[in-house]
Order: sequence, then C-alpha cells, then structure tokens
Amino acid sequence: MLISKKLEEHAKNQPYALAIISEIAMLNYKILNHLVWQSALWLHQNGVQANSRVGLSFNNQMTHMVASLALLRLGAAQISLPAGEPEAVREKIVLRTKISVIVSDFSEENFGLQRLLLALPAMMDSKAPVAYHLCAQDQDMVAQVVIGSGTTAVAKAFSVTYQSMTARIHHRLATLPILPQERYFRVANVDFFSTKQSNLACLVAGGTVVLRESKETSILSICDRLAVDHLALTVVQAQRLLERGRSVDQESPRLPRLKTLSVGTSSVTDEIFYRLQKNLCPYLYIRYGTNEFGGATSTPLTYQNRIPGSVGKPEQGVEIEIVDEQDQPCATGTVGIIRMRGPGMFNGYEDNPGATAKALRNGWYYPGDVGQFDPQGELIFRGRADDLIIFEGVNIYPREIEEVLEQHPAVLEAAVFPLTIKGSQVPAAAVRVSEQVSEQALLEFCKKHINWRAPGWILFMDEFPRNAAGKILKREIREMLHQKLLD
Repeated sequence: MLISKKLEEHAKNQPYALAIISEIAMLNYKILNHLVWQSALWLHQNGVQANSRVGLSFNNQMTHMVASLALLRLGAAQISLPAGEPEAVREKIVLRTKISVIVSDFSEENFGLQRLLLALPAMMDSKAPVAYHLCAQDQDMVAQVVIGSGTTAVAKAFSVTYQSMTARIHHRLATLPILPQERYFRVANVDFFSTKQSNLACLVAGGTVVLRESKETSILSICDRLAVDHLALTVVQAQRLLERGRSVDQESPRLPRLKTLSVGTSSVTDEIFYRLQKNLCPYLYIRYGTNEFGGATSTPLTYQNRIPGSVGKPEQGVEIEIVDEQDQPCATGTVGIIRMRGPGMFNGYEDNPGATAKALRNGWYYPGDVGQFDPQGELIFRGRADDLIIFEGVNIYPREIEEVLEQHPAVLEAAVFPLTIKGSQVPAAAVRVSEQVSEQALLEFCKKHINWRAPGWILFMDEFPRNAAGKILKREIREMLHQKLLD
C-alpha cells in the first residue's frame, strides 16, 4: 500500500525529520513508523484482521493518526466515531456501518462491542518484531467508510477503497505540492474524512502534519509557534479569524510565512476572499469538491481579479460538465446541473441503491449542485439543486441572493432558502450581522440590486445551526422562520 510503503521509506531515509507535531508533542518518522508497526501488531493480536470494520474514537488526534495508519497497514476498514458527538449518534454509526470493534484512548460505552484502549507510551516501549506478512496488498479492499454530512437529507454512507485513496492522494499532491518537511495544518479534526486524507497526503510527501489537540489553542498561535507552511480552513473558521483579527486596513498579512492558505467546504464571498488575501495570506486558493469525489476545482494561488462566485477551473484529470435535466450539455453561461468524473471517485452508497442511481449515471458523478461556466472556463457555483427556489415559475438560485446580502456592510453571513406559503415557494433569508440593521433596510437593499428576486422575509440570528463540518443547516433555519411566522 502506498502510505505504508512511503512511511517505511521516510523512516529509513529521513528518520529524524518531523512527521507529526502538535502544541504538546511531536513524532519523527522513525518513531512514527515504530508506533504504527507496534500498534498494528497489537491490534492484530486483539483480533483485528484485514477487512475488519473498526471504529475510531479518540480525544487525542495524534493517537488517532497512529491508529489510522496501523489499520491501513493491516488492511482494515476504519470508521470515525467522533468523541465530541453524542453517544446516541455514535451508536447509530456503529449499527449502520457494522463496526466489529472500537479502538479508542478513553473508556466509555462499548455498544456491545470489544473496546481496545490504545496507549502510545506502551506502543513506544514494545519491542515486538516487525511482521511484514501482515501488510495488506489487495487494493480493492475498503480503507474507510465515510458518513456524509446529511445537510439535505438523511446522511449517506459510502466506502473508499485503498486504490481510490491512493488515487486521491496523488491527485491532492498534484494540486497542492507539499515538499519534504514543509508543515501542513488542516484545522478541522482528523475525524473528518477530508482532513485525514490531506494529512495522509502530507505524510506520503514527507511533510510534517500539524495537529491542534485543544480547540482552546489559537489557530494563529499554532501557525506562529509551529512555523506552519500550508494552512487549510473551513469557511466558518476563516470568517471567525477575520472577525477576531485586526482591522481590514492593516498594512501587511498576519501570516507572512504561509506559502498557501486554502479555504473550502462552502461558498466564499468576494468580500471574505479579498479580506483573507489582505489580512492573512496573499497566496489564497478556493477548492470545490465533495467527500464522494474529492477535489474537483481550485483557483490559482495568485488570483487577483476574481470572477464573482468562482470556485476556479477543473483540476488536472477532472472533467466537469454543466447539463440540463435531460443530461444534455448547456451552453457557456447557462446555469445547469454540475456533473463530474475523475480519479478516486466513489462507487456508490452503502445500502442505498436509489441514492447511488441518482448520484452515479453513465460514468458521471452528480453531486446535486448547480452552476455555470464563464467564458474563461471558471466554474461559478450557484448552490444546491435541492435549494432551488421556483418563484412564480422562475428559477431563483439562493447563492445569488446570498451574495447580494453579503455585500451589505452590516451582514457577516447569509443563508437563503425556499419557504412554502399557501402552496407557493417564496425566497426567505437568515443573516448574521455585525451591527444593528433593520429587516426593512436589508429588504430594500436586496430589491435595489435584484428587484423582485429579493427575499420576502429575513430572520436575524446570532449563530447559524451547522453540522460537524461547519455547513449551515438550512432546513432547521427554515423551520425556525416558519414557526415565527405562525406565532
């Protein structure tokens, strides 16, 4: 397997180079490889085999990464059971994904399964001989089972094979080359599939994975103290840094050492884009993709004259088309359904043939998003197809209204969704604001820019409900507004 092979190579060729570092601990490649081997042997002695389905539930991210690498070496399938999620949520994941054993660093409910407590000090002291015969070789085995975000419906589950994971790692490093000993810090927890994939790519490249063990530790302080070269944020994390940071008029970026700052998981407004370039790092790129597919598009690092709403051009090896409801290609500039194909895409959802048939057709993956290509070949993201508002027979795309609202100086963030009134859809919005502003003022601002497509109602919120990945749960906001109107 690629990851195990590269880890062995780095342990031999650069043994004392840092592999993983956090604010409280560090591991070089020699020690990491030793810990992974000893953990794999220990897991095997406790019944974990190739093709076993293993739940990972950790408070310590470094221990989680070691356990993950050990399972990859054994050829087992891993499933995240985030320690921060309620017990009932984790139990549902256990039952749904048919987990047979849980590996953790803390004692808790076992859900009727064996729970193995992995302790790195014990693995460090272990001197058991390396057993190369335990290394899995079958690339078609499942490496990880992923549970989707569930922002639009019941969360779907799908598996990623070792072959697919290898293809994604190669694709990731072709898009964002990480040099040996460059430090990569993706702030989101390693429970998230995209974070773990990016960290594995960093290790394959011989770089240093930076982890944050405590949410109380400042992102900026980690970047400063641990000399981060590449920083990856969700849009929510980026917004929070801007809200808590210095003035937008500061003369120099806050993180001048950074070679790249990447932002993803949801739409990035033009205001946030340029503020991030000015306040944090000029080498900013936006990436669009999904867990099922991986990365699909990205903007260039020196992007200066951004096309509003652009998420960049298709990455190397990725094909993207905009089609109508009959799967016929749309003309440039026409909004339609996004479909794509490329390396490492998933093969279908587990126990959900209906969702698989909807998402995978004729070799193409349909993520359920809408967009358009501009004449320069850049993809303009218009939002989720399920969020499309049909108002008096005309299609209204929520992202269009959100972009207008976010141009208002008082609005930090906007979420637009359809509200059904007397059988008809009407656009409605929720906003987070930085200063007091009336609903009427915002409605008039929208009407000035988009006329009759302006929302009918605006709900003010201190915080938006979000899933674990930071994506806004529009369904919950819609229910809040609907209830408010009924009251």
